[in-house]
Amino acid sequence: MLNYTATKFESQIIADIAAKACQIIDSLGLAVINPNDVAMDLEVTHCNGCTLDLVALSRATTTDLLHDIGGIRSNLNRRTGKLEGCFHPRYACKQ
Repeated sequence: MLNYTATKFESQIIADIAAKACQIIDSLGLAVINPNDVAMDLEVTHCNGCTLDLVALSRATTTDLLHDIGGIRSNLNRRTGKLEGCFHPRYACKQ
């Protein structure tokens, strides 16, 4: 069962990151992505084994932000909440 245990503070940062990422992606003409889908992927990743440095990710460069968002969206197993394909986000907390 997936864990959705982000705190209110973490949830707000996640929402801000998702909105920023979707705005960048849209401005580049890459795709239309729902910010809620991005936020859910971030929360699932953060709460199920790959804790993210959310504050640092919220301040990331465009390149780093798109790397982590794209990698998470492409490699997240939505049944287990684990990242697959040897993907490791740049803004993952050191374990």
